[in-house]
Amino acid sequence: MPGSSQKSPKRQAPLSSSADPGPKPRSEGLIFALAVACSAFLIFLVQPMVGKRLLPWYGGAPGVWALCLAFYQTTLFVGYAYAYLLIRLHRPRLELGLHGLLFVAALLALPVLPGDVFRPETSSNATAEILVALVSSVALPFLFLAATGPLVQTWFARAHAMRTPYFLYALSNAGSLLALFTYPFFLEPNLGLSATGSAWSFGFAAIGVAVIACGAVAIARSPAPTEAAPFRS
Repeated sequence: MPGSSQKSPKRQAPLSSSADPGPKPRSEGLIFALAVACSAFLIFLVQPMVGKRLLPWYGGAPGVWALCLAFYQTTLFVGYAYAYLLIRLHRPRLELGLHGLLFVAALLALPVLPGDVFRPETSSNATAEILVALVSSVALPFLFLAATGPLVQTWFARAHAMRTPYFLYALSNAGSLLALFTYPFFLEPNLGLSATGSAWSFGFAAIGVAVIACGAVAIARSPAPTEAAPFRS
C-alpha cells in the first residue's frame, strides 16, 4: 500500500563455499607439536644409548665418547643443511616425497643400537670401526630427526599463515631437555639397553608417520598458486 513503511526482509549473506572440511586447526597443531617435541626427544635419547653400547667394547676409553659426540654434531649439521636445501626448493610435494624416502631408508637401518656384528675382536683401528658402526646404524635415523624440526616448522607456517611457528622451536628445546633427564633417572635404571633400543625404534616409526602427516597437512592447506591474468594490449 502506498505510504506503508514496510521494510523488506534482510537477505542473509550466502555461505562461503570455501569452508574447510578438514580437521580442526587445534588438532593439527597438536600433530605438529608432537612431531617436533618427540623428534628432539629421540635425538638426545639416542646419544647416551649408543655411547653406552660402544664404550664397553673399547675399554671405556674417553676417546670413544668424544668421537661419538663429533659424529652427532656433524650429522646434526648435515641434517640442518639438508632441511635448508629442501625448503629452498619451494616444492612441497617434492619435499614430502624426499623426506618420506629418507624415512623409509631410516626404517631399514634400524635398530639404532649397533649389533654384535660391530663388536670388535681386535681394536687395531678403533676410530674406523666406531665410525662404521655409527654410519650403519645411527646416521639415517639421526639425519631424519635432525631435519624434522626445521621442516615441520616451515610446513606449519605454510599451513597456518596467520599463526607463528616459533612455539615449535620452544617445544623442540623442551623435548631435548626432557630426554637428558629421562634417560639417566628413569630409562637407564629401569629398562635394559636392548629394551630401550626397541622402544626407541617403535617411537621413531610412530614419529616418522606423524612427520609425514604434517607434510601432507601442509600440502592440503597451503594456498594454491594463482595464475596471473593474461596481458591485454
